Amino acid sequence: ADPGTVPAAVHALCATAAGTRALVDGMGRAHGESRAHVRRCLDLCRQFNLLTDALASPRAPFAIDLAVAASRDGALDLKLWLQGALEAPDSRGAEQFVRACVGWVRAQLVAGNAEEP
Repeated sequence: ADPGTVPAAVHALCATAAGTRALVDGMGRAHGESRAHVRRCLDLCRQFNLLTDALASPRAPFAIDLAVAASRDGALDLKLWLQGALEAPDSRGAEQFVRACVGWVRAQLVAGNAEEP
């Protein structure tokens, strides 16, 4: 495929709620296999205006890594995002989200990756 047609196809896909969910879900599944691509996911979210949708992903570890990366780039106030994520009634559930946050912090401490992703 012509590389120039890929962004147009993604923009067309993002024009629908189902397409946006599919792209965000795909990024979340890829993240589940390897956290190494979170920066690329952030770039794609910015390019295709998907950051808000991705940060609301039910895949909490993906949303947390993405939020941390966006915060480090100055694109997100992490404290405000965390407050909103905890207060928002959504399918993720506050208790599950808190557990995911604690798991994220624990993994960072054990791995010694205080500056990652």
